[in-house]
Formats: sequence, structure tokens, C-alpha cells
Amino acid sequence: MASIFKTSKGLWAYRIHKIINGKEVSKYKTGFKSKNEAKNSAVMMENSILKGAQVNNNISFANYYYRWFCDTKKGQYTVKSENAYLNVYHRIVNYFGSKPLNKITHREYQAFINEYSKDHAKETVRKLNSFCHAMVMEAINEKIIYTDFVYGTKNNGNDGKRDSLKYLNEQDFINLKQVALKQASFKHISDYMILVACYTGLRYEEVCGLTWQAIDFKNKILSVERAYDYAISKQFIKLKAASSNRKIAIPDELITILKKLRREQSEYYLQHNYRDDMNLLFRSIYNHLAVPTNAAANKELRKLQDEIHIPKANQITFHGLRHTHASYLISHNIPISYVSKRLGHKDISITLKVYTHLLNEVEQRNAQQAMLLLNEL
Repeated sequence: MASIFKTSKGLWAYRIHKIINGKEVSKYKTGFKSKNEAKNSAVMMENSILKGAQVNNNISFANYYYRWFCDTKKGQYTVKSENAYLNVYHRIVNYFGSKPLNKITHREYQAFINEYSKDHAKETVRKLNSFCHAMVMEAINEKIIYTDFVYGTKNNGNDGKRDSLKYLNEQDFINLKQVALKQASFKHISDYMILVACYTGLRYEEVCGLTWQAIDFKNKILSVERAYDYAISKQFIKLKAASSNRKIAIPDELITILKKLRREQSEYYLQHNYRDDMNLLFRSIYNHLAVPTNAAANKELRKLQDEIHIPKANQITFHGLRHTHASYLISHNIPISYVSKRLGHKDISITLKVYTHLLNEVEQRNAQQAMLLLNEL
């Protein structure tokens, strides 16, 4: 399957990566004025590549999954996301071995899911199932199999952590922000990262990838254009999805916070004769000016939550700041469409699914207010 995308010059392009008879085939072309034009050209190119290539109908489930991953996913996502796809591949290898894809039945696949569900949460099982289902649809399109053995699979995963525990209530959120603001300094840069997450709802890797060029102080706009691989390559990487590329408005208080950080950072760099060619917001003075790891940021976040006396059972991770940000906006009647775009979700259905519980609460409050208003007629 070709990857269709818009280039920095505003034109559309496609990239094709396939493995044909054990050999990699890559094609790239740009200059298209519309997405459909690029897509149609890519389909013609794919057909040309595949013409005369004999499809191996005895390919194993594991090998086809890996081929599908390389053709459609590899190089398109963050290292973390790619590892999630590869973890599913290893699960398939361990369970099905070299069994041909066209011999897998729905009953056998359900048994595989049941085994995986024993020690995994429902959301994790759902993700694995979605990967396999996308692969199966590709195999059906290639006429390697003719039935969707994933359809109707029952998710028997554990309930996992309740949604109500994934975000802070409003008062705890305010208290967390205040204590982080009090302690934030260039020596405690994780507190600055926490504050940015509170005000923006950015993912951790998005926070790491912020540069000073991404901050429009005059118009109070923050641009999310790329992430940063703090764990492996120490380089900029693509965002999780195309929809993650976004511009969001930021409040005056965050503008003041960022100006303070920039001043402290500039003073430190000048004093130590250091220049950051990447121009990152969040360079730690420790570990040779590396970006703080996710573990380090979570450690600081737990410390702050301890200081404001949030019980351990109710504490959140750094990603929980994203949920808290969204929950705070939704609870104050900010339209879900705006929250969805602010979070960089692919479409509003994702936001609706994640925050259904909050939307129900808001709807109940709106219903009460509507009845009070109607009673005044």
C-alpha cells in the first residue's frame, strides 16, 4: 500500500515500499496537484510493480504480517509505534510458528486472542486485534485469503486502570500546576515540561521535540511539527500521525513561563560556552545536556503529586497530563471538535471514544441547566 502525503512545497507525493520475491522495491514521486492524482498514480505504479510477480499463497501468517509491516508501516511512525507492531509480530511467531496464513481459522485466532488476553488489558488486546485486522484486509485484497478470520473476535482482556483514574480532578490539576510553577528552573527542567503538557496536552515525545522556532510569542501560537526520539536516535522523528501536525493557541501564562525558560537557558549556555544546534526547549544540564527521559519526567511528576498529597492510587503518568488537559477543557464545555484538533486526533470519533464518560457528565449538567431555563418560561 502506497503512502500518500503532502510535501513541504504544498504538492502531493507518494512513496511505495514493497518486498517482491525477497527484494526491496521502493518508488517515490512528487509534483501532484491533488491527493487523488497522487493516489491514482501510485495505484498504477503498484500494479506495474506487482505485474508478473507470483503471489506466494502458502506464505505464513508471521511472514505475511512482517511483509505487511515493512510495506505499509515501517518508517512512517515513531520508534515506539513501530516497536508495538513488531511486538505483535513476535507474538504471532511464538503462537502460530510457520502456519500458512490461508490455514488460519477464526476459532484458532480467537484462541490466540484468549491466550494473549490472560495478562493484558482490553485496550492492549484491542490494539493487537486492530493491527491483525488491517493486515487481514490487505491479504484479502491480494487474494491470498478470502475470509476475515479476525471479524467478530471477542476481547477478553482485563479491565485495566479505570478511565476515572487516568486524569486529575480540577483542584488537583490546579495544585499540580502551581507547585510545578514554583519549582521550575533550568536545573529542574522536567517541571517546565510538565507545565507545557498541562497547558497544551502534548504527548511526551512532542514536548521533547519542541524548538524555539515552534513558539510564536507574538501571536501566542505553538506549532507541533515533529517529535524527538529521546530513547534511541536522539534525533527528530515524524509525528505519530499526519493529524498530529498542528498549531495550537497557548495562554498568556504559558508565554510568560516559556520566556523565563528561554532567559535561563540563554544565561546557562552563555556561561558554559554551549550552543544547541537543534535549538530544543528542553535540554537538561545533566547527562551532557540530553533531553530528560520519560522515566525522569515521570519521577518528577510523582514527586510533585506527593507534595500536593495525591494518593498513590490516584496519581497519573506524564501521558495522564494529556488526558487531564482534555478533561479540563471538556468539563468546562469546550466543544469536543476543538479538543480533538488540539490533541491532534485523526478524527473526532477517537476523542469521543476516549472521553465518553466526561461527555456524559457534561450532557447531564447541560440537561439540568436546560430544564431550569425552560422552567422559567
